[in-house]
Amino acid sequence: MKNKDGLTLLEILIAISLLSILGVTINIAFKSGFDAWLTAQRRVEIYQDIRMSLDMLTRELPGAFVGGVGGFRGIEEGSVTYDGGGFGPNYIGEDPDSIEFTTLVEGNIYQVRYYLDGTTMRRCHETNPDDFADPVWDEINDIGTHINDFDIRYWNGSAWTSDGDWTTTGTLPDAVEITITGIDSEGNIFPFRTTLFLANSG
Repeated sequence: MKNKDGLTLLEILIAISLLSILGVTINIAFKSGFDAWLTAQRRVEIYQDIRMSLDMLTRELPGAFVGGVGGFRGIEEGSVTYDGGGFGPNYIGEDPDSIEFTTLVEGNIYQVRYYLDGTTMRRCHETNPDDFADPVWDEINDIGTHINDFDIRYWNGSAWTSDGDWTTTGTLPDAVEITITGIDSEGNIFPFRTTLFLANSG
């Protein structure tokens, strides 16, 4: 039976069904596109955090020196236990991978420490330090999040080592290899690696 406009009930039901299918298809396509965009944005944030951490390290490491107030040491994760003090504020337990050194940047001497606390990369610094063994941090800054791992290796001229203290040796390691690995909400990891040769070594 046709209505006054000439459409049957069956035709109306078919039109509604087609519109519903079209609406669901558009919604699925939109959601998929939005999810992909959101994932890409999160990865960009992770890349930016890692890049900023690496940029700061690569800017400060070339000025590292030992002797006088200068010192340089690397700590492997879980190898040492500290009660805070010089190795991080209120930090008790197994120390994470960290690198601590004295550096000369634009005429100023800084003692800096980089370490991973959970998934946050942190940087401590003291300006014009008096004693490398007993720093008093001026600032502690979060410089990156979504970090899954912070791994450092040191080239001593014949082999790579995961830790060491060059403060009293009078020389620096020949090179430092830094790997920072980001992680997204889906558990995907993104490692970034760079190697720096230290001009003040030897």
